[in-house]
Amino acid sequence: MIFLVILIALFAWFVLFMKSKIHLFETFTDVNSILSNSRHFNNYIANIHPAMYRSKIANYNNTNFFKTYISFLRLPTHNENALLNKYIPICAKILKANGLNKLTNIPWKFLVSKKGLEMNMPYTLSNYIIINELTLINLIRDKGNNANFVTTLIHEKIHILQRINQGKFNTFYRQQYSFIGPKIHINRVPLQYKKQYMTNPDSNQDFWLYKINGVYYYPILIKKGAYVKSIGFNKSGKIDLGKFKQKLGYSRHISFYHPNEIFACEVTDMIIEKNIKKQYLKLFNSL
Repeated sequence: MIFLVILIALFAWFVLFMKSKIHLFETFTDVNSILSNSRHFNNYIANIHPAMYRSKIANYNNTNFFKTYISFLRLPTHNENALLNKYIPICAKILKANGLNKLTNIPWKFLVSKKGLEMNMPYTLSNYIIINELTLINLIRDKGNNANFVTTLIHEKIHILQRINQGKFNTFYRQQYSFIGPKIHINRVPLQYKKQYMTNPDSNQDFWLYKINGVYYYPILIKKGAYVKSIGFNKSGKIDLGKFKQKLGYSRHISFYHPNEIFACEVTDMIIEKNIKKQYLKLFNSL
């Protein structure tokens, strides 16, 4: 009788445990079923200039870009899911300690990029965080908890929250960042700049002009070999946005070509340090 009670108790615990994990991942048969009907994904692909296709997809061979891009994404494997399941509670604990329930309550959804897609960088599509498979392989091999990966996951989760509430974030940017000018859609960026623009889906097709020393610039991310660099362009020339951000007191590692990136970098640092500024916390609480 005692054995039966113990067995029932263990079974009940297992059921509750599995229910607690179900929300972490969704089950799909293929990536196409996830992204093909996503407005965010379709708009992103449509606004990549063909001159940048080979920067996005390594060894792109002029086939259907949409289908090729999707073919470079896959669902996480069992081992990758297990790894991500290990990191999610760590991130959740940090977010809760900062009182960021809006971020904590967003489900964690992942896809895996391969073959050098998007230069192996982490990013988001729709409500999915994209992690490169080489990153996951290294993390599985190292076994320990990687603080940089925790930071990456929190950063990308902020991008998901921005996408859900982009209007409120845009209002905040206008109040917080004195150097930003008018916001335009990415399709209004002049062709000569768009051909060089390493577009980022985390920008949600919004494009902000920057006003620097009274002059407007088109801030874009350009590819320089194996790296990317933030440059401001206009008819008169260009400006190194890396040097400009340092003059404003921003740290070296902050990505500066778009307010979504500036915010995500800044706030991730604040979260890790458990020192979120009042105006940022007020924004989160208003969402």
